[in-house]
Amino acid sequence: MVEIGWTWLNPRAWRSGANVEAKLLMLGHAFETLGCVRVEFKTDARNERSRAALAALPARFEGILRNHMIVPDVGQRDSAYFSVIDSEWLAVRGNLERRLGRGASAGDGRPAATRGARRPASLALRRSSDPAELDQLGPLWTALQEHHVEVTPELGPRTPARTNEEAQRIRLAKYERWLGDPDTFFIVAALDGEPAGYAFVTVSMPYASWDVGERLATLESLSILPVHRGTGIGAVLLDAAWDRLAELGVADMQIVTTSTNAGAKRFYERHGFRHRLDVYYGKRPG
Repeated sequence: MVEIGWTWLNPRAWRSGANVEAKLLMLGHAFETLGCVRVEFKTDARNERSRAALAALPARFEGILRNHMIVPDVGQRDSAYFSVIDSEWLAVRGNLERRLGRGASAGDGRPAATRGARRPASLALRRSSDPAELDQLGPLWTALQEHHVEVTPELGPRTPARTNEEAQRIRLAKYERWLGDPDTFFIVAALDGEPAGYAFVTVSMPYASWDVGERLATLESLSILPVHRGTGIGAVLLDAAWDRLAELGVADMQIVTTSTNAGAKRFYERHGFRHRLDVYYGKRPG
């Protein structure tokens, strides 16, 4: 959780869009780079201009704290509190972009929050479908497995996590099989020449019951080294995956994550994905 504090504008900048632009940048950094779940604002309860600007984001009015603080030359003041939470960010971002005339609903098929993800200056992306290049993903596989073990130590009774070595062996075999399909690809993000994260995407038959086109993508893996999490690399990789899928004529993508992976669920929901299906797991009795 973070608080966005004072905003000072020269009166000549009022109604110029400067405040809208500033709020878009700060909120985007909070939700998309820092991974915040809540951003709050407070203002003097008597400041009608400030309260109207916050309501127009829209931030939700949460109430007034009476006699909240003592302000020099003013005395005691009541504070009005507003907030935006992560599940509201897509709608707030879309509203701010519309107010800036950026056409947030441009028809490229992807969720608005994934278009134009902010990219670290020294980040380089490389897309590949070559199994020979999978070796470079070793440290990223280890980071992915360790994260899975941390958030889901066991999938169920008598189903403990695998060792890093077992997981890497099986993941490599799956990737090599999937890469037999020419539409399968992976994208590696590197900082200063060293892999920092990757996304692995397959394309297969669609749902039979719902019209998602003739092909459906699956984000099989998204892994970021722990030291680089929260820097926006995940959003950049997701954006790059959508770009490649657009080239392939694929407009829909599914993701499976464990029910205990709260961080992943928040990330995907911030980027336009919604919980629509449930996957059940069980063992044969006896």
